[in-house]
Amino acid sequence: MTKCILFFTVFYLSVVSILADIAIDIPELTFIAGGNAYFRIGDAKEFKRDIEALKVHQVYRVCDGKNEKICGYWESLENKQKAAKAPVTTKIGDNLVLQNVTVADSGNYSNDGGAIYFVRVVEMPTSND
Repeated sequence: MTKCILFFTVFYLSVVSILADIAIDIPELTFIAGGNAYFRIGDAKEFKRDIEALKVHQVYRVCDGKNEKICGYWESLENKQKAAKAPVTTKIGDNLVLQNVTVADSGNYSNDGGAIYFVRVVEMPTSND
């Protein structure tokens, strides 16, 4: 019985160790409120954002000449309508640029190419001179 418990303990610890080694490390990007946020998206056609604090889940489709009616704006995934609150967003080269971001834009962002980012938008510190 003791050998069985020892075997399962070693097996459990081995599995936990392996899972810890393959855990995904999500990069964190920090931007200043009122500024622009830049994401390298390459050939990605969609970009999603999940703002858990506001329960906002949106998708932005990059215009490619074939999807003009459904691209160039943030769409709510819940109701499939154009998002009422979202930063002006454009694709410039390989970058997606979100203009004039606010603290409320903090959250998880991902593209259909598999890149995932945690975005933190912070207020610019004020000087106490």
